[in-house]
Amino acid sequence: MSEDEKLLKEAKKLPWEDRLTHKNWKVRNDANIDLAAVCDSITDPKDPRLREFGPFFKKAVADSNAPVQEKALDALIAFLKAADADAGRYAKEVCDAVVAKCLTGRPKTVEKSQAVFMLWVELEAVDVFLALRLAHDGLAEEFCLSNPPGHWSQGDINLSLCVFMMPSLTGVACLML
Repeated sequence: MSEDEKLLKEAKKLPWEDRLTHKNWKVRNDANIDLAAVCDSITDPKDPRLREFGPFFKKAVADSNAPVQEKALDALIAFLKAADADAGRYAKEVCDAVVAKCLTGRPKTVEKSQAVFMLWVELEAVDVFLALRLAHDGLAEEFCLSNPPGHWSQGDINLSLCVFMMPSLTGVACLML
């Protein structure tokens, strides 16, 4: 058994938080893969593990190692698919980390980041998402233009919110709907 295999085996015994913040990138990567698998296996949106996992994503998606960051986004996507609107409590801090660290990375990372934003919108964390436009040069406007309402589930987002924020992108004033 190689040294890396021993390290990964020993790390599996650690609590989630220690694994996700471990100094070795392979341990963090493995922890994100395991976290995604656990989240994929959760069928009840009220599962108490979801509340335990929510706070981990702020640091996980801000990882400095690109492969680990992508695995963290995969785990976050699995988490958001399993969660309900209650997960919106983590939206601001996690979305801030995604905006700060993931939107300037690899194309696949940017694509996964956009999927994360779509899932937050589906979880009714619309207010946090729309506030991001202040943090990242028209992110919300780009989202609304590149993902027309036909791609959203019914009732995901109030179209009037999307139209209301367009003036900053288009330079054209619009009426409140």
